[in-house]
Amino acid sequence: MKHVTTEEAMENGKNCYGSKQNDEIPGGLADENKPEDFDQEQLEMGIKIEMEHTDDPEKAKEIAMDHLKETPDYYTRLAKMEKKAETKENDGDSAKGKKALQEIKRLKSKIETAIRIAEGTPSATYNIAQNLQESKQYLDKALSILR
Repeated sequence: MKHVTTEEAMENGKNCYGSKQNDEIPGGLADENKPEDFDQEQLEMGIKIEMEHTDDPEKAKEIAMDHLKETPDYYTRLAKMEKKAETKENDGDSAKGKKALQEIKRLKSKIETAIRIAEGTPSATYNIAQNLQESKQYLDKALSILR
C-alpha cells in the first residue's frame, strides 16, 4: 500500500495508507462527517495538536474532527487558553521576583547597617550579630519566594 501524508489524507478522506477511511475510534461525534466538512485551518491545527497524544495521523484527525464537531473553533480557543495560562504563570513569576527583590533590598540595608556599626563602635559585636541574624532571615525569605 502507498503511504500518504496527513495533508493528503485530509484532502481525500482516505487513511495514510491510501485505503478508504476507517473509523479508528468508534462512537465519536464526527463519525458521519468527512474532513472537508470542517474548517481546514482548524482541522490542520487539531491534527498537529492531537499528534502529541498519538503517532497515528488518522486517530489524530478523528479526535480533531470530534472536537470540531462539538466546537467549530476548538483549537483557536485552546490556543488562546494556553496563551492566557502561560501569561498568568509568567505574571506569578514576576510577582515572586518583586517580592524577592524587596527582601534582598532589606538584606542589603541590614548588611550596610552592620558594616556601619562595626566601623564605628569597638564593642559592637552584639549589634553586628543581631543585624546579621536579621539579614539571614531576609535572605531566607527571599530564597523561599524564588523556590
